[in-house]
Amino acid sequence: MKKIKAFILTLILVLTSVLCGCETANAQEITVRLNGEQLDFDVAPEITDGCTMVPLRKIFEEIGALVKWDAANQTVNARKGAKTVSMTIGEKAVTVTKNGASETVSLDAAPALASGRTLIPLRAAAESFGLDVSWDNETNTAELNTVSDDDGSWKENKVTVNLASPDESLKSDDGIKITEGGDYTLEGTLHGSVTVSADEKVNLRLNGAEISASGAPAIYIESADKAYITVEDGKNILTSDADKGTVYSKDNLEIKGSGTLEISNTAGNGIKSNDNLTVSNGKITINAAKNGISVNDTFKMTGGQLDIETVGDGISSDSIVIIKDGEINIKTTAEATVTESQNRFEEGTEASFETSSKGIKADWMMKISSGKINVSSQEHAIHCADEIEIDGGEMALNSEYGKGISGHGSVTVNGESTVIDI
Repeated sequence: MKKIKAFILTLILVLTSVLCGCETANAQEITVRLNGEQLDFDVAPEITDGCTMVPLRKIFEEIGALVKWDAANQTVNARKGAKTVSMTIGEKAVTVTKNGASETVSLDAAPALASGRTLIPLRAAAESFGLDVSWDNETNTAELNTVSDDDGSWKENKVTVNLASPDESLKSDDGIKITEGGDYTLEGTLHGSVTVSADEKVNLRLNGAEISASGAPAIYIESADKAYITVEDGKNILTSDADKGTVYSKDNLEIKGSGTLEISNTAGNGIKSNDNLTVSNGKITINAAKNGISVNDTFKMTGGQLDIETVGDGISSDSIVIIKDGEINIKTTAEATVTESQNRFEEGTEASFETSSKGIKADWMMKISSGKINVSSQEHAIHCADEIEIDGGEMALNSEYGKGISGHGSVTVNGESTVIDI
């Protein structure tokens, strides 16, 4: 069964003999390991008021969180998925916000600056994102480990489903419904929806599957500890006219595999996730009347190929976009209403749109470190309402009426391998 994870700060680690009260340790002798791997810091951990202080950014980024520094308020914010952690230099408190609810907890020592890095108590770094911690006083070593309740038993439930004639236990009024965790291979043709409503993890293995639905998603992840769509060799086709999406997930979703997945939607989004969405492999083609991909939390791409043609945004996230590898090709096609510019200092035209038609869009942060990105968009090719960090990758960006790269916060471009053609 799915275990309910604690909202925040579930580990009671404020034992002075564990992470505080180590005044005799030499800062150079402090070792921090994450899941068994030693972390190398450009600023060494140190002891302050009896507490072990470690560089915040290194640990948080190693566990997949992104970090932003607010110089004006001396505040550091880290976000992973729907959780944001905020700390202010000199204040003994950490505020954690998730799904709109916030909790503030006192710290044993205040965050401090050292050589341009933010140092925070190790306890805060560990507890903020649910890490388990142990301390070896003899070797001055802290062991950090991610906590998982997945024993892998869900994978033992292997089921092959002939979509044209599924088992009676899987039939529902609008298609088939999966209510138990497991690895399900879907084959054949279905005129209806595949719905997942389970407590455990579920993998939908598409093997020559063709699913078409009217008024509902072709694949609907209603609930799952985590859902996977594995695209097997060959072609798989999903079509729908549902507003939410041809693929609609309320929980974490990862798409992987070595095959081809074609997704089309004549009225709504291609893929919509209320949680995180990861594309790690496979070739995915999306043609949609609204957004190609729309996520509420984090969109991450670590491999594979995305070919998207859409009226709305190609990829849109209400939070974070992370692109680490793979190939993305996007074309947006919204019609513009063009008027003569009213700016008397500049001649030209202005364009307005009934719907956003950007290439790749994020609200909180966008981070690109590798991969190939080709965008031909009506509005901005790459846009973030706050920070953009580019440290690698090859980009060809074309915007009919907007900018190639638009960031309302800072825009940082680094890396010898970074190539941008706008």
